[in-house]
Amino acid sequence: MKPAFEMADRNQAGNSQPPLFPDAELPHMYFGRAGEVPAAGFDRQGLGGRSLRFPHLNEEGAVQPVAVLKFGHSVLQSVDHVSVACNEIYRRLREGYKVVAVVSAIGNETSELLKISDDLFFEPDSPALPKLLRIGEFRSSALVSLALSNLGVECHAVDPHEIDLLARGGPMDADLAGVDLPKLLDLLTKYEVLVVPGFVAHDQNGNLVALGRGGTDLTAIYLANALLAERMILLKDVDGLYDSDPNEDGASAQRYLRAGWETARAVGGEVVQEKALDVARRAGRPFEIAACVSARSTRIGAFEDQAVPASEPRRLKVALLGLGTVGGGVYRQLLKYPELFELVKVLVRDPARHRDEVSDPGLLTDDPAAIALCGADLVVELMGGVNQASDLVKAALLRGVDVVTANKSLVAREWPALEAASQASGASLRYSAAVGGGLPVLESLDRARSLGQIRKVEAVINGTCNFVLGRLEEGDDLDQAVALAQEKGFAEAEPSADVDGLDAAEKLVIIIRHAFGVALTADTVKCQSLRDLPADAVQQALREGKLYKQVSTCELDDEELRASVSLRALDADDYLAGAVAEQNRIRITMASGAVISLSGKGAGRWPTAESVMADLFEVWRQRADKEEAS
Repeated sequence: MKPAFEMADRNQAGNSQPPLFPDAELPHMYFGRAGEVPAAGFDRQGLGGRSLRFPHLNEEGAVQPVAVLKFGHSVLQSVDHVSVACNEIYRRLREGYKVVAVVSAIGNETSELLKISDDLFFEPDSPALPKLLRIGEFRSSALVSLALSNLGVECHAVDPHEIDLLARGGPMDADLAGVDLPKLLDLLTKYEVLVVPGFVAHDQNGNLVALGRGGTDLTAIYLANALLAERMILLKDVDGLYDSDPNEDGASAQRYLRAGWETARAVGGEVVQEKALDVARRAGRPFEIAACVSARSTRIGAFEDQAVPASEPRRLKVALLGLGTVGGGVYRQLLKYPELFELVKVLVRDPARHRDEVSDPGLLTDDPAAIALCGADLVVELMGGVNQASDLVKAALLRGVDVVTANKSLVAREWPALEAASQASGASLRYSAAVGGGLPVLESLDRARSLGQIRKVEAVINGTCNFVLGRLEEGDDLDQAVALAQEKGFAEAEPSADVDGLDAAEKLVIIIRHAFGVALTADTVKCQSLRDLPADAVQQALREGKLYKQVSTCELDDEELRASVSLRALDADDYLAGAVAEQNRIRITMASGAVISLSGKGAGRWPTAESVMADLFEVWRQRADKEEAS
């Protein structure tokens, strides 16, 4: 079988490893069938320069890098730990990566299945045994995919057959031999995340085989090599590679910042499996070892060893303002990370109402003054409203306390005062969840702006209007549609902010700040109300093959910035027309002509809570970095 491509141009400087996969020693990667060239549009640069084109992008050359993440049973210790893996995957999505998540079975499920096999006296090399063992891998893959979907992430659980992940060797200890790269790339253009079971593949006869000890590490590194992935991270229960066990040796243990191939082989033990290490070394592809959400990692490759004393980052004391839909979700997430966060106070209007929702009712208070006295390092504002929230957030910032909020009205209306308080003390204010819920809109705008000038942003960012317009398509009148939206929890008792476009306008001024660096107020945005839409307009549009959407638009034209929230009849195949219910869709047009399109759930407990938690993790990592540097 022909080697897939030469590695010399991607070998690290000074690496003396051979540039090709030697046929006798290493498995090959292949594109399609053996000997075929890449499919049209997937030339080496398109495969390409370690990057992959965004889904929904035009041909103008905007690219999105790939990160391959491996989650073993030390991370996926139980079903409860699936959310930990999702936090790490979402982190990389916010950073702008497409993600291939390679997963092991959860906990000891593979060992338990092997014990069943032993108890029933199955032959240890039975060709049927991998079919038993795949139960754990496929269950894990499906659970991670379902959990990501619940967060609003567009993901897909991959069956090895879908990408022709091939192996050669015995049924219980095979080596990978090929992957259909065009098929893999096609899936990556359709989904933000692919979840791949890492322990199994198929032989040339279509039989399922297991990859043996370290098989999940092997699959992850193999796919990273095939994709020329920007990042290849093996997620473990330790935050890097150590020269001795930090749990036993404490501060005398040294954590490697970088480690050479031979050092990794010598001290890796259970952390680095030799089979996978050999594939990475021969391909000249560095990889990382890290813990989920951690600020620290070890980079392994053709490096000079560099190590630092082991240290434990300090836990952050957190005050939570609000325990409603999103606040309750954040509360539950915080409890999963006792090593990172200590919840010290929860501000609610009626503590008695929430006593059964918290593990320690003593955390509850209805006294805002208690927030200033609780010694919090970090305040999470999820109470909503503007006046009280503004007072509490500004006070926290002025005390030097970092703040995370999902309150779009607060950020849109009070930005000058909040920014001044932040700058006065040096405390940070993070508000990713204020726009887009679980969809990383603001991070995507920041990245796009760093690459070039943005010309136009169009967004469908109000789920209530999506729902109401959908009901108008079904024949309801406006009052009926709004009443049903209220009944289902899509609309507030007072729906004017959604119906009249104020909610979208507040989100738009935050978008404008990130896209163009311009500070506007929501009252300067021209808004069209659903009440102004002619009664028969939606039905008429349907007859013409169009769909009405509330579209928020900001455009820079000849140095003039225009902003509006309008009701537009879009062609049914328009990307923005595909947004339904709580889904948001964003289209960013660059001055170069490149178009970046994003979609995901823009509301709901878990998507929004995930975005808030991602901000919390960033604060924790930032502080951990400062502590290690000092």
